[in-house]
Amino acid sequence: MNAARGTSTRPERRAIHIWAPSFRLFGGGIAAFSRELALALARQGHALTLAGRDDVPGTLLGTPLLGSGGVPARLRKGAFALRVLMLALQRRPRLIITTHVNFSPVAWLANRLLGIPYVVVAHGIDIHAGLARLRKRALRDADAVWAVSRWTQGRCVEAGVPLRRVELISNTVDEQRFDLAPTTSSLRQRYGVAPGEQVLLTVARLDPAEQYKGYDAVLKALPALQAGVGAVRYLIAGAGMDRDRIERLADALGVREWVTLCGFVQDEDLPDLYRLADVFAMPSQGEGFGIVFLEALASGTPVLGGNRDGTPDALADGELGVLVDPRDPVAIAAQLQALLERRGRELWFDPPKLRAACLAAHGRTVFSGRIEAALGAMDRRAD
Repeated sequence: MNAARGTSTRPERRAIHIWAPSFRLFGGGIAAFSRELALALARQGHALTLAGRDDVPGTLLGTPLLGSGGVPARLRKGAFALRVLMLALQRRPRLIITTHVNFSPVAWLANRLLGIPYVVVAHGIDIHAGLARLRKRALRDADAVWAVSRWTQGRCVEAGVPLRRVELISNTVDEQRFDLAPTTSSLRQRYGVAPGEQVLLTVARLDPAEQYKGYDAVLKALPALQAGVGAVRYLIAGAGMDRDRIERLADALGVREWVTLCGFVQDEDLPDLYRLADVFAMPSQGEGFGIVFLEALASGTPVLGGNRDGTPDALADGELGVLVDPRDPVAIAAQLQALLERRGRELWFDPPKLRAACLAAHGRTVFSGRIEAALGAMDRRAD
């Protein structure tokens, strides 16, 4: 932030506070981003203070993890806001990064009181036209907004953030958890996958507010797909209040016998579930990025996604997987059939090469480089 650093593009090491909904929650995209962000910054040598609203206090990456997970839910939001503001007042970090826009007003207040720069991470549907006035102001006034995709970047600009302050920081993947390995037979038995059945997989929360994930579209494509390639088992992994509606839809479409609702899948089983699948399918319409796509690709599984949200960033505009109109069940069925029949780019059906291509585009080294470049860009704007 001054000329003494010379012409180096490497940002100085600093004390950084990261505020997140959670660092420990597995299966959640924002929590996964928050963990990977903390890991990248720790490896770059920054001194971190981590605070997760829903986390129980403990440690992460050898760093104390502060949290309000023990506070009753109705009081947790306010307790967490007060806690992180007091931390900022006491420790005076060089930078605050909030991984959810909901915490941005507190970061804005710390900036006004103490002059601490702050970054807001934007994921997708969290940035919308109905954003509360104070959150919108805090988003607009942030020193930088890190958007996980071009689609999310566009939503930030629509909310009034100058484009020059919106950096693209796409998600990464836990390379150690999601890798290539032989699949086990236990999951096939658990989820009723019969011999000879091919497997489609979607991993998503079954939240009535998140029907944009695309599992309805896959259900509607199943009859044509069954007619085209034969026996297909569709596994939907995830828990939530939308389960009963999905079951009713499957019954109405006459595909219930081909569908297994797996419910909540333990973290240790998820990598093997990706490897079990012949195709991972999530033709979403409102996904900010989709870490699940990277988890599937890193596991060597071909992927189909939608072309109307942040998914093209995850799939490198179709290099890493099929992009399809998520509103078109006929096109979805045709593209799924092609993938099951192993028709398409050679890369998609070569697990080692697919994994390598995924990590070349979205691996931890690439992610860390993007974070470092974004910090450097902030420094240059401040000079």
